[in-house]
Amino acid sequence: MNLSYLIIIIFVLFIAIRRIYSGLNGRKFRASRIFSLPLIYAILLLFSLEGIYSNLDYTILVLVLIFPGILFGLRLGDNIEFFYRNNRLYYKRSQAIMAFWLASFIARIFLFLLYPLNILAGFIIDLILAFTLGLIIGESLTLYSRYREFLNSNRDLNGGQ
Repeated sequence: MNLSYLIIIIFVLFIAIRRIYSGLNGRKFRASRIFSLPLIYAILLLFSLEGIYSNLDYTILVLVLIFPGILFGLRLGDNIEFFYRNNRLYYKRSQAIMAFWLASFIARIFLFLLYPLNILAGFIIDLILAFTLGLIIGESLTLYSRYREFLNSNRDLNGGQ
């Protein structure tokens, strides 16, 4: 195994461990994070679609997969939980979405490493990325909606303050 693969594997493990830790213990809530993650995934997908093998039919087929991802994200995102720790607002994401994101992240990395020039592997990577983008968009929409509900319920508990 060459050194560059080892570095990538260590990087993937680092990201996976961080994601699992924050998924189980919660993350500090920031509204910017809700919208930045889908934006990052959209940019990644656009760069991926700009590849040498892209054409209009390919692009449309990949982009259509975003919509089922959004529906699943809306449905699975229902398990979001808000809480306070040290007077800071935290949230826990849906465990199902976290598990899917982690599995798709690892699958994309390994497909890219094992088959870097394979058209089918590239297509599968793009499909996974598009579905994951939809999943994250759906979860973000649910997260923002739940955040607003959480604020309103806390305002009601504090007498409208």
